[in-house]
Amino acid sequence: MSSRKQAPAKKPPTKRAASKPAGKPASKKSPSPTKKAAKQKLPRKPAATATRSATPKVSPLRGLPVLQWVRSRANSWQAGVIANLIELVSGTVPKVSCSIKWGQPVFELNGPLAFIKLGTEHVTFGFWRGAELTDPAGLLEGGERMKHVKIGADEAFDRSRVVGFVREAAALNLELGDPTKRSRR
Repeated sequence: MSSRKQAPAKKPPTKRAASKPAGKPASKKSPSPTKKAAKQKLPRKPAATATRSATPKVSPLRGLPVLQWVRSRANSWQAGVIANLIELVSGTVPKVSCSIKWGQPVFELNGPLAFIKLGTEHVTFGFWRGAELTDPAGLLEGGERMKHVKIGADEAFDRSRVVGFVREAAALNLELGDPTKRSRR
């Protein structure tokens, strides 16, 4: 007889249909090398070297005619307000273009100038350089850079002040360039 012990014979795998979904192989008792690697914390790649998707993020509404957007999104009073705003901006700055960008109508002249956004109870008319606009009456509300005016269903907006905002925003865009391109300091 030899002094070595014989290894016990391997048992055939048992079927566990109730505990595992069909089509998956039975798991091993010892963790696989990939599971061991997953448990170890690996250094993360810096954000600058992270890969970007090959498909750019573009709104499916981009390029949609503005009037079609208005018909599909706005109710009757909102459509009237939007028509007034488009007429006001186009009359004030004849070289301005209006198209659907970022899922909403955007007026552009040397970069985005103003936008229209729908709310349930109001229409928002905003400016990219809103914080740089002269607003002694405090009509504009918003953040550090962008500001807007909310126009409700029964509210008449001050056309002369909005025309002033549009003229000033157009002049700023022509002087300073595209507001979405931040200057490097």
